[in-house]
Amino acid sequence: MSAHTASAPAHPAEPGDGGISSLWPALKLDSGASVHIVRDPSLLSDLRDAPEELLVTAAAHGGNKMTVNKIGDIRVLDRFTIPNVYLLPELRDDGLISVRQLARQGICTFFVGDRARLYAGTDLVGVAVAELDDPYGLYVLHSLFVPKIIASARRACGGRSWWCAWRWRPSFAADDAGAAATAADEQQENMLSLTDSYRY
Repeated sequence: MSAHTASAPAHPAEPGDGGISSLWPALKLDSGASVHIVRDPSLLSDLRDAPEELLVTAAAHGGNKMTVNKIGDIRVLDRFTIPNVYLLPELRDDGLISVRQLARQGICTFFVGDRARLYAGTDLVGVAVAELDDPYGLYVLHSLFVPKIIASARRACGGRSWWCAWRWRPSFAADDAGAAATAADEQQENMLSLTDSYRY
């Protein structure tokens, strides 16, 4: 199999630029997806051949197994850095980001109401918001940055999954817990404010 490498990271057009892809496609968190998948190859940089005979599943597709074509990385400055995303042209959605693969990459996902927060250790690295019109009740990512050190550590550990709550739930006093929650809320609002111009 020959591998294709994109000459530059994919950078979709900014909203309001009049281009055909004037809005960034919706990347949805899916706890039933086995891996990260997108249907548009232009979203991926460093595109290369996927392992042969690799089948993936997605809850939003009834749990059906589908053959993967290629694999690449999503890199959009100030918005997304997501490694190891598979290309699946027959996908009905723009993209599904696997909660299971995020856990394997050292990212913990916490759902609270209509928001989801994604953490690498104690650092907030992503935010997603539930879309009212989504038939599956999936959360749409507004930002996600998978730290290189996390991805590297996962490879160094032989691909073993990490438990999301590792070292993240010390026994806080009530005041400390309240302060931590307030700090997390402020971080989330800051991340959402950075992505307001990209709302769908």
